Amino acid sequence: MIKFFNRVFQEVPGQHSSEYLIVVLKENISRLKIFSIVLLLLCIPLFITDFLDYSKGLFSEEINYKYNFYLNLSLFIFILIFSLLLHTRRRKDMPPVEYNLFVWLFVFAVLLWAALFSVYEYSPSRVIVMYVIGCFCIALLIYAPAPLSISAYSVSYMVFLIGRYLNTTNIADYFQQISAASIVVVFCCIISIIIYAQRKRFFLHQKKLEDEILEKDKVDQALNRMNQNLEKIVKERTETLLSTNQQLINEIAEKKHLEEILINEKAISDNIINKNPLGIIIYDKDGFRVKYNDAAKKIFKAPPSEKPNLFDIPRFNPDFAASFDDIKIGKIVVVPEIYYNPGKVDSSLADEDVFVKFIIFSILNTSGKPEFFVQIAEDITEKKKSELELKKSEDRYRLLVESITDGIYSTLNGHFTTVNSAMLRMFEYKEEEMIGIPAWNLAIPEKRDFIKQVMFQKSMNNDTSPVEIECLKKSGDVFFAELRICGNLDSDLIYGVVVDINERKQAEEALRENEEKYRDLVNNISDVIFTLDTQGVVTYISPMAEKITDYTVQDIIGKPFIEFIFAEDIPVLMRNYAGALEGKQEPVEFRVLFKNGGIKYVRNTSRAVVQDGRVTGIIGILSDITDRVMAEHNLRFFEIGLKQALDGIAIADMDGILRFANNSWLEMHGYNHDEMVGRHLRICHTEEQLIKDVNPFNEKVLMIGKYNGVVGHVKKDGTNFPTQMSSTLLKDDRGNPLGLLGVARDISDQKRIEENLRLNEKKFRNLFENADSGILIIDLNGNIIEANESLIRILGSPSLEQTKKINILTFQNLIDAGISQKLQEAIATQQEIISEHEYISKWNKKCNLRVKIKPISDDEGNIEYIHAIVYDVTSNIEKEKLLYKMQTELDGIVNFSTQGIAMVNEQNKFIYTNASFCSMLGFSEIEIKALSLYDICFAEDAEKFISLICSHATISGKEMSFRKKDELTLPSYVTIFHLYDKFKKYNGYVLLLKDQTEKNNFIHEIEKIKNNMEILEKSKSLFLDNLSRKIRIPMNSIIGFSMLLKKKDITDKKRTFLLESIFEKGNDLLYIMNDLKFISQINDGSLELNISDCNVNALIQELHVKYLDYKPIKERKIEFISYSEITKTNPIINCDENKLLLVFEKLIENAVNNTYFGSIEIGCNNRDDDYIYFYVKDSGVGIAHDRQKSIFDGNNEAGRNIKSNSKTGFGLQICKGFVESMGGRIWLESEEGRGTVFYFTIPVIQAKD
Repeated sequence: MIKFFNRVFQEVPGQHSSEYLIVVLKENISRLKIFSIVLLLLCIPLFITDFLDYSKGLFSEEINYKYNFYLNLSLFIFILIFSLLLHTRRRKDMPPVEYNLFVWLFVFAVLLWAALFSVYEYSPSRVIVMYVIGCFCIALLIYAPAPLSISAYSVSYMVFLIGRYLNTTNIADYFQQISAASIVVVFCCIISIIIYAQRKRFFLHQKKLEDEILEKDKVDQALNRMNQNLEKIVKERTETLLSTNQQLINEIAEKKHLEEILINEKAISDNIINKNPLGIIIYDKDGFRVKYNDAAKKIFKAPPSEKPNLFDIPRFNPDFAASFDDIKIGKIVVVPEIYYNPGKVDSSLADEDVFVKFIIFSILNTSGKPEFFVQIAEDITEKKKSELELKKSEDRYRLLVESITDGIYSTLNGHFTTVNSAMLRMFEYKEEEMIGIPAWNLAIPEKRDFIKQVMFQKSMNNDTSPVEIECLKKSGDVFFAELRICGNLDSDLIYGVVVDINERKQAEEALRENEEKYRDLVNNISDVIFTLDTQGVVTYISPMAEKITDYTVQDIIGKPFIEFIFAEDIPVLMRNYAGALEGKQEPVEFRVLFKNGGIKYVRNTSRAVVQDGRVTGIIGILSDITDRVMAEHNLRFFEIGLKQALDGIAIADMDGILRFANNSWLEMHGYNHDEMVGRHLRICHTEEQLIKDVNPFNEKVLMIGKYNGVVGHVKKDGTNFPTQMSSTLLKDDRGNPLGLLGVARDISDQKRIEENLRLNEKKFRNLFENADSGILIIDLNGNIIEANESLIRILGSPSLEQTKKINILTFQNLIDAGISQKLQEAIATQQEIISEHEYISKWNKKCNLRVKIKPISDDEGNIEYIHAIVYDVTSNIEKEKLLYKMQTELDGIVNFSTQGIAMVNEQNKFIYTNASFCSMLGFSEIEIKALSLYDICFAEDAEKFISLICSHATISGKEMSFRKKDELTLPSYVTIFHLYDKFKKYNGYVLLLKDQTEKNNFIHEIEKIKNNMEILEKSKSLFLDNLSRKIRIPMNSIIGFSMLLKKKDITDKKRTFLLESIFEKGNDLLYIMNDLKFISQINDGSLELNISDCNVNALIQELHVKYLDYKPIKERKIEFISYSEITKTNPIINCDENKLLLVFEKLIENAVNNTYFGSIEIGCNNRDDDYIYFYVKDSGVGIAHDRQKSIFDGNNEAGRNIKSNSKTGFGLQICKGFVESMGGRIWLESEEGRGTVFYFTIPVIQAKD
């Protein structure tokens, strides 16, 4: 029973409610138009009856006749006015409210007339008959909701009840009549409700089907867009991949060019080393000599055949052993003197002894270990021998010999008086040549005045500090010397010492040049060299860092290195830094920051710097690997793109071995990756395909570089399928072929479609040639492009060529017949036109033609040509005349039959229909003659039913459903008998329909009740599930927080938080239970009110204070306003103050949940003396118009367009129950996006001052 009522009172969703009302209204209006005309026609015999009664004198003798006449006259005038208004006013000019008023005014008028007519009816048997007819007409004709039906029938029944009571003298007849009338009223109410529910159910089912079709169309459109987007993405990714491949090829060529430059630079470097006057020897990391120049060969008197080891130097000079370890960590070590003749033990000098001055340093690799060693050697044998000779002279000449290495002189008034041999050798003078010459003459000419001044100043000041001067030998050679002067204050004699520092100067110059060379090397290499102290602060960084980070060297030095590192990479780099300080040398890759916020990828190799046995910092090299990382990312991206491409892509080498196949290629052939990659491409083809398709295709690819065509393939399971294949020959930089790149798309479906098109074209060509009707194709100028043989036969033309010479637009016979004008009209309107004409052809054949002209347009809407079909209907016209005669004879028989009768020709077109047939289907006689049997049959039944008719079998009492004009179903019993002429030629059939709607409605009623019970049960389950979920949330929180309180190690702060949370969730649970209690009391009518005096202004002020500091309002910065327009100083009303306060709280909570900015205003006023008007106004999201009707039913909390935060969802339903229980009403005004105002009233009961 519950399911039955659910189906009967099923609600139309909000988005369709207005549309449903309009549909029902249109149908009611259409039915009332017909019914009003019928009633007008029925009133005419009533007036005739009254006139006859009047002639008999009954009009004056019986008062009932007079009343019946007045009633009939009133009804006639009312229906006449109603019909005129309904037919003269256009539907779109009248609003739905006005039309509804028309409909229900008519309903009430008819029911009142039936009741009043029954009251004053003199015949007791006609009392109930007239009332039953009126009630049943309204029940069957008008779609009415239950409240309106009940109210209309109730008013009619009350009028009937009172009228019969006043007009009946026999009380037994009175009770019998009102009992019968009550049964009629109840029965008609039930019928009206059932018909309205069935119409509503049909409407919902129709909308559901429309929504499913619309959703399917949306899905199809989305799939099409997705497919187009995927094809576009594959195309773009393929183009990007080809562009990236070209970039990689260019980069490889550039690297080869750089390698050639490096080889040339190495050759130049070797040339420079070989021509250097200093001996240069290069050793590998194990100390074995790998290269030396000619100077080194000369110094060492041609090195021995075996490879000497660098690590043997400490054996020759043990004092040097301690410093040798510094070379291995990258330091530059100078060995002032090493001699090669380790077998000698005395100090005598032999000719084979060689004295060499060394500069040794190592070149470290990226891991901080020596890659090779460089030894620069200078032959100081001569210098050493000179020193030994001076030492021997020291024994002979004592103090003079000890200082023989430097030039010693004395001057008098600036002229040499004495000089030692070293001085003579230094300047290449003889003693007699030097004695007596000015001392400053030994300087270069441009420095002589300066030296003269310096000598006198230093002698006067007794200044012994050295002065570097450029001296001039006798031979003209210039060398550097250091001059020290010691003056004698007692005489003009001056002593001086000249030290030859030319070698030192040369060494310093060489050192400066080497330092400049290595500085240039450090500054110009592509990698960045840096040093850090133990705190991670940058102490040195090469200028190349400016190109990588956009920071200057000054910006970096002195700052912690982590300031320039990408935040996510700092932990990894700190671990690497700590490992480097511990002696580990592990490369690491990370990202550094640009000054402008960008990043680059670098690779770092660093090692610890050890001095005096302790780590003093880190030295490292940074390499920019951004291009490599991005290239790896791009290659990975392109690889994924190739694998996921929709088309199959494969790469094979020149031997035909498959080296790559993407997922589409594998799926296309039914293999996995391991089964296909590495196999020969012949596994993708049969032997026949290899010979017929593949080999010729590959030959063309090898010949022209790329080719596109159809190639047959075979799947793993042996299924052959065609593909659209595109192959490209892959080549290296030198143009040598590397392999083949193939892209394939399965075109099996395309081939099937092409084959179907070919078969259809052949089929339609046969149809064109063999059709009974004439078919021709016409261009826009009226010329005949194509015509079939039937047209030639219909026109009596001798040949197709003669027929094509006729121009449809200019041929006079066609103009006279009106066919040319129809063609011009079809071209102008681009609409299909069907017309009939009497025509005399060019060959004098007279015939009646039915012409169907249809313009054919292209995709842009432009007419390409005109398609025309010509039917020879000369014989049909004669048949139509005969049928018209038969129809006239049958009209008298079947026109008044209650069964629907129709005559249908062999083309299933309706020839004749009676009034019952038209009224059953809702069509007029003209409308139904334009239809065929297909148009009133449902698609699923049409073919089967028509085939049964075509079998010419007689059908009797078959159940069949037909489609009415309003798309409703007409269940019927069908009887069919076929018509033949005297020659047994089939001429159609007669169709008899008997309406089974009422019977089926009663049969389906039980099913409706059952379905309504099921829906009610589901609604109940849904309500309980929703309620249990809302209760479960706070209950789970309370249980969870209680379990946490059992822990012993919980802090007081956390315990307080958990207790507050339990209290809050308990309040939420209590809130839900209170709402459920209120809903239950409201539904069962047990709500109790505690009426007391209530101060309105104090209530508004109390709410203002309470919600002014309400947390959600303060967080959203909503302005909370209260306002009272009550003019009394102490406005007191009698109501339940607690429930009034709850109404305000729930409305304010609803406003807060749906307002994110703006204001919330509460207030009241006394615009009239009977009620106090309260309101809650917000500036929130508003409520859609179609949701406002169901806002207080508890199914849609606030009906807002956003998600409600209500705890139960019954807030507004409770508000409505409280307000109505106190005698008020509640309503709202809202505009979507602009806020909502809820109004409610409380009656002023025993107001006090």
